[in-house]
Amino acid sequence: MAAALNKGRFISRRAVLLAAYSSLVFALLGCRQNAEAPRIVPNQELQSVLLAQYPIAVSVSPSGGHLLVKTRHLLDFELNVLETVSRTVVAIDRSPDTQLSLTWRPDGKAIVFQESQGGNREYSLFLFDLDTGKRRRLKAPVTSSAAPPLRWSPSGESLAYLKTSGSGVGNIVVLDMSKESAPPLILDPVTASGDFSWSPDSRQIAAVSASDNGAIVVMELERSGRKSLMMAAGGTIRHLAWAPNGKSLLVSARRRGDEFFGIFKVELENSRVTQFSTQSGDCSIPLWLPNGESFIYHLNQSGNLLPCMGFLDGSPSQMLGFTSGVNQVQTVAPDGTRSVVLAKSATRPPALYSVDLVNGVLDLLYAPPTITNSQALPPEMVEIKSKDGRIIPSLLWRAPLPSSKSNFVLIDVHGGPRLQVTPEWDSAKQFLAGKGIHILSIDYRGSTGHGASFEEAGNLAVQIEDVLAACDYADQVLKASKRGIVLLGSSYGSTLVLGASVRRSELLAGIVLVSVPATPREHSKPQRQVFHMTGFQGESDTVLTPPAARLSIEQYLGAQSFAHPDGHWEVLSDEGHHFHRTLSWAKVYTAILQSFSGNNSTLEIKEGNSQ
Repeated sequence: MAAALNKGRFISRRAVLLAAYSSLVFALLGCRQNAEAPRIVPNQELQSVLLAQYPIAVSVSPSGGHLLVKTRHLLDFELNVLETVSRTVVAIDRSPDTQLSLTWRPDGKAIVFQESQGGNREYSLFLFDLDTGKRRRLKAPVTSSAAPPLRWSPSGESLAYLKTSGSGVGNIVVLDMSKESAPPLILDPVTASGDFSWSPDSRQIAAVSASDNGAIVVMELERSGRKSLMMAAGGTIRHLAWAPNGKSLLVSARRRGDEFFGIFKVELENSRVTQFSTQSGDCSIPLWLPNGESFIYHLNQSGNLLPCMGFLDGSPSQMLGFTSGVNQVQTVAPDGTRSVVLAKSATRPPALYSVDLVNGVLDLLYAPPTITNSQALPPEMVEIKSKDGRIIPSLLWRAPLPSSKSNFVLIDVHGGPRLQVTPEWDSAKQFLAGKGIHILSIDYRGSTGHGASFEEAGNLAVQIEDVLAACDYADQVLKASKRGIVLLGSSYGSTLVLGASVRRSELLAGIVLVSVPATPREHSKPQRQVFHMTGFQGESDTVLTPPAARLSIEQYLGAQSFAHPDGHWEVLSDEGHHFHRTLSWAKVYTAILQSFSGNNSTLEIKEGNSQ
């Protein structure tokens, strides 16, 4: 997310200086934390709900014979490989650090993934061998992001990944897995926000150019050759897929002047470009079917990711059995008749389905065995009008039985800003809704998925106005109780929450800040706020250290911002800028409950108070 934060754009000079001398004040702040704010003890009912959803589906092996599922325990992470039919566990990997970018080897006998120690963003590569049940660290350069994919060559002999250092540019690294002692091959720089794809013969890699995000570079591994193809001058290419015959690429791209990403075919010999989708919504993640005459892509509409089938002969596209949720095709059978989809619906945890590509019939392969809650409610799409009249798309999880005396609203502000709210299952949201709390998640300007003009309209000032509009919506439309609103901000979203909090303090029960990267440039007049204040920062946060983050917040809101009992500051060990552990999120959502219950409200929580 560091790249998405546009770091140099929003982090003030003051924040940089704070980071430089943060080590000098660490001891002082640590003493103040210990004296003022004991660690939050999670609400036990909430913690049980968070744990009960596991193990959740991750993927299926290329042959379909094995399933990969993952469990997040309180403090560590467990992978289980199961036989698809018998559900017998054949391999287990358990680690204190979360396994990311999980990718099957083509033969289905090994999985590669990335890990960083304590969230420090120094990601190392590991290979998990199913025959031995053991992992080993690969001899490969570390990278600062696990967002770009890991890609096995079709032959299974090489592995490619993108090595980045936090900037918008990286280098593709190719590992010869048949000779692990061989030095890695470092290819020319490419953009860190674009995809890359192997050729069918495993001899070339296509990627998005570092110098122009509308151009494709094709790199030959054996001869170190390089060819550039201009596909969308001044635009943006996102995903690539090499045709089975090796003669063309499917590309998801947004050309200059287009609102949404479309699907295009680019012929490698003559650079001819043909467009195949013109839908109202972003098209992404193309995948060829074996016949080379049809393909699968994914359509983003209002946060829903819907698999579709397209055809080179121009026939109308077809939906593949899903009408809502976040659903991604993972594999296609060699004969092209079936695919496997990881489906994240609004009402239950991720599940794996087999989809008949001829008639669209769905067969469930795996769903978490412990979730049987038919009462889970999907969110509804709402439109909030900002100060200048711009519509801010948002999702509302409406509490089914709000209290007769109180009406509570949690406003969730995501990070990024180049991210989007999705309607997929979230056990914490379901828990809060069951307690009578409405959850309003907003896509402020700068969020993705709503077209280029919306994405490019964002700046800090108008984004704060969008959060203020959400506060007014909660007050005037949802009829929130007096001081019945809590703001939750994660990463860049916490900066927006800080800016909004000083202008709507009279409405707030509290704010909860997760991984603060900076405070707004326009500083408020330091004063003692009247709402509950909670901040969490990862011990290994590489964007802003915990001492610098706390000092920055106190200089923005006032020196007594975290004074107990109205405030709480906690540094979470073994966490970085993104929190992964169940215990960490149990603390965050317990802080939300405490904010609601701490301002003379009628919301009761019987467990989990700080002690």
